[in-house]
Amino acid sequence: MEAKAQASINEYAADISSIKAAEERISPYVHKTPVLSSETLNSIAGRKLYFKCECFQKGTFFGCKTTRNSGTHSDSKNAPKCKVENVMRYGGQIIWSEANVQSREEVAAKVLQDTSAVLIHPYNDGRIISGQGTISLELLEQVPHIDTIIVPISGGGLISGVALAAKSINPAIRILAAEPKGADDAAQSKATGSIVTLPETKTIADGLRAFLGNLTWPVVRDLVDDIITVDDQEIVEAMRLCYEILKVAVEPSGAIGLAAILSNSFRNNPAWNNCNNIGIILSGGNLDLDVLWESINKRANSASGMSVHDECKLRFSDLKAKRNYRFIIFKIEETIQQVVVEKLGQPDESYDDFSSSLPDDECRYAVYDFDFITNENCQKSKIFFIAWSPDTSRVRSKMVYASSKDGFKRELDGTQVELQATEPSEMSIDIVKSRAM
Repeated sequence: MEAKAQASINEYAADISSIKAAEERISPYVHKTPVLSSETLNSIAGRKLYFKCECFQKGTFFGCKTTRNSGTHSDSKNAPKCKVENVMRYGGQIIWSEANVQSREEVAAKVLQDTSAVLIHPYNDGRIISGQGTISLELLEQVPHIDTIIVPISGGGLISGVALAAKSINPAIRILAAEPKGADDAAQSKATGSIVTLPETKTIADGLRAFLGNLTWPVVRDLVDDIITVDDQEIVEAMRLCYEILKVAVEPSGAIGLAAILSNSFRNNPAWNNCNNIGIILSGGNLDLDVLWESINKRANSASGMSVHDECKLRFSDLKAKRNYRFIIFKIEETIQQVVVEKLGQPDESYDDFSSSLPDDECRYAVYDFDFITNENCQKSKIFFIAWSPDTSRVRSKMVYASSKDGFKRELDGTQVELQATEPSEMSIDIVKSRAM
C-alpha cells in the first residue's frame, strides 16, 4: 500500500502542493479548529482518540474548506432545516431538487445553462479535494503522533484530501473510512475494485448519500486502507456520546467516525490492533436538533430504568459512618438494569486487597474509604469514588457504565474524590495519596 501510494501520489486530482496552496489561499477565511480528547471515550474505545472539530468551522464545512461560502447551492428538499438556514445566513441562494443524485445533477445543469454560473462540484473537483486536505495539515501539526485517521465517506472529496495530505506527510499512517450500512456504495466499490452506485440509500446520515466520483475513486482505491460500515443505531449512539461527553453537537454524518471506532467490526479486526492514536474527523455541525433530542430522550428513558438497589445506599451509609466496611464494589446487573453490591471490604482489608478484587476484564464502580495523615500530622480520611473500566472489557459494558456513572454517583451522597481507571497503574496507592492530599 505504501509503495503504491508513493509511486502514484502525483497522478491524482490533487497533491500536497495544491493542498498547501489551498491552505494559504483560505487561511484568512477559516478557523483553525481545535482537537478535543476525552479520557472517558479513550476508556470506552481502549485507544487514544483525538477529535478534529471541523463541526466548529464557520460557515458550512464544505464551503469554508474550499472557497468563500456564498453563491447558489443545489440542495434536496429533505435537507435538514438547520443546513438550509445556515446556507441562507451566509448569503447563499438555494435551488431545490429531489432527494437523489440524478435530480441534483439535473437541477445544477439547468442552473448553469440559465445563468452561466461556474459549477463547483461538492466533492469531484481537485480544488475541493485540495481544500479539504488542509484538515490533515492542521491535524498532524496539532497531534503529530497520530497513527490512524478515520473519515466519513460519501462522494469521497473529504477523505481524498485527507488521505493525500496525510500519506504525503507520513506514508505509514492508516486512513480508514466510515460509511453507513444503508449507503455502503464505497465499501462495495472497494470490495469489487470499481465504482458501485446504489438504486437507493437509506440512512440517518443525510450527508453521506452521494456516490464516488471519477476523481475521488482512484484515491479511495489506492490510499484508503479500509472502509468500516455501521448502522444508524450505532451512529445515533455516537452522536449522543459526542454530546454528553465531548459536549459537542454533531450531525449523524460527522459522528460516524466515532461509531466506526466503537463498532465490533473494527474492534474485532486484528489488522487494526495497532491503531493506538486515532484522529477522528467530526465533519458536520448541521445538526437537526429534533434528531438529537429524540436520541437523547430515548436513551434517557432507557437509562431511567437503571435503578439502584437499596442495599447500595445502606452499605454506603455504613461505610461513611465508619461502621463496618473499608470499601464497596458495585456492579450493574444488565439483565435487570440495576446497580447492586458485589463485594464488601472488611475494615482490616488493605488497598491491595481492594484493587485485586476488581475484575481484569469487566467494568465496576467502587468506593474506598482512604485514611491518611496530612503534612500537618493530622489524621484524616476521604471517600474515593472509582470508575473501573479496563481496556479488555466489552464496549457495550463500557458505554453502559460511562452513561450511568453520574446518576449512580448522585445516589451516593458523600464521595469526595473521583478516579477513573482503565488499568491498575491509574489508581495506584501513590495516585490515591496524591489526590487525597
